Amino acid sequence: MDFVTSLNELSVRPSSHSNCCSFVRIFSQLSNDEAQALLSALDNPNVTSSGIARVLSDRGFRMTHVTVARHRRRGQGNGCICP
Repeated sequence: MDFVTSLNELSVRPSSHSNCCSFVRIFSQLSNDEAQALLSALDNPNVTSSGIARVLSDRGFRMTHVTVARHRRRGQGNGCICP
């Protein structure tokens, strides 16, 4: 298959990505207190993305500091897809 055909096929195949970011899936598995603590940490500029990723990974969630940083930029052009 040539380059142009391969790229054109991408637009007709259903995406394997949902409009749901990893954090939505994580929040659905947390208690209300845990979810509020995570939201507070995400909104606190003194808490590093690496720190949040480490705590989430220790809890068993696959997370990188890059994903945390992107989610923190939600609503911006280079941010998370979630609203």
